[in-house]
Amino acid sequence: MLNTLITELVEHIIRFLDDKHDLFSVRLVCRQLRQKSLGTFATTWFHTVESDLSPLSLHRLENIARHEQLRVFVQKLRIGNCGKAPQERPLGQGGHWTRTNSGCLDSSSPIAVALHHWLATRLIHCREFEVTDSCGQFPEMDGTDTSLSPTDAAQLLLAIWAGGCLPVRSFRIHLIRCGIMNSSQISLETLNSGPFRESLASHLQDLEFSWDLRQDAWFEAAFDLVTTAKHLKTLCLNWYISKAAQQFISRLCKAQNVPALTNLKLGALNVISQTTLSNMLFRFHGSLTSLHFFHVHLASGTWSAVFRHLRQDGFSHLECITASNCFEDPKRGRVLFCPLRGRPNMAQKCDGAFEFMAAGYLGKSRVQGVRYRGTGIGMQLALEALEETNYILYRNGPPSPGCPDEKPGREGLGNMVMNFI
Repeated sequence: MLNTLITELVEHIIRFLDDKHDLFSVRLVCRQLRQKSLGTFATTWFHTVESDLSPLSLHRLENIARHEQLRVFVQKLRIGNCGKAPQERPLGQGGHWTRTNSGCLDSSSPIAVALHHWLATRLIHCREFEVTDSCGQFPEMDGTDTSLSPTDAAQLLLAIWAGGCLPVRSFRIHLIRCGIMNSSQISLETLNSGPFRESLASHLQDLEFSWDLRQDAWFEAAFDLVTTAKHLKTLCLNWYISKAAQQFISRLCKAQNVPALTNLKLGALNVISQTTLSNMLFRFHGSLTSLHFFHVHLASGTWSAVFRHLRQDGFSHLECITASNCFEDPKRGRVLFCPLRGRPNMAQKCDGAFEFMAAGYLGKSRVQGVRYRGTGIGMQLALEALEETNYILYRNGPPSPGCPDEKPGREGLGNMVMNFI
């Protein structure tokens, strides 16, 4: 019966499968269902292709690139661990990676040329790149002739991007284990090439940098990517408590040209002043719709001043504000929130919705994260509530006020969530 339905109905029905592995069973029923389920199957299993750049992984990528039906569904290439659990081997192990005298990867090597060919001519819709350091418990910081560092992988993708003038929409570097980008493995020639800068300015919309930022060549490269991408809409900066974060944000404040961001995520920023943070945010006040703070530590000023700045300085397009696990002043006082307790009628006045994230701290469950979604006067009221009803709790300081220490679920009219997505 199912095989007699039109393709659109079949695709709609099988989207309700609880386990995506059941798609394999559907495709084994008959040839008609195999063909009619192709779109949902390929979108589910081949939207994002992962590779650790080992010979076996590259062979799999080549087979996908050669498949006339599946290749067009690939949207994203993620360089990292392509298994379910962290691997012991580093990236690219088993291949031969030629290098220049400076230690940077040679973009004319056979493997690099093959990758460029697949992405430019076969995987024509794959325009989102991501590099992670999920391979191995101790990823190699310095690549060798037979293996790659995460920095090598990022440089390889940049070289392919530049060599083919690919219209890349998204570029993400997300390092957790090694944390540091090796400045000796970046090619400034690649970043300064005309095709690369033309593509960067015209097509890039999503950018994420997550590593331990240092004042080196990658600092300059990151800043250049942000300020050159004229059509950038989403920017995520997660500097892992780096001492160079303040300098990077200060540079953005003074940059001659910045993109009209709509979505800004700031995480793991250490000892940044409230004035610097507010000045940087103001550069995007005319376009910003979503703002996310996670583990941001103000060295001076207060979070109340940050929320007041957002409320008063023309952030009229803001639709979502998130603050989680944030700190204030040199004593690292944790910022906790109680907007609905401080203002019991807030939920009735706001058209939007609050979400809260609680965590155990100093023996009690406390609301350390808050998100509000809404527009117009509702957002203004929410920002005012966040400004006036947050409080600071110190590990060795006086006890908390009392009522904000209730168990999760007592925050009132708001949803409790495990994490903010």
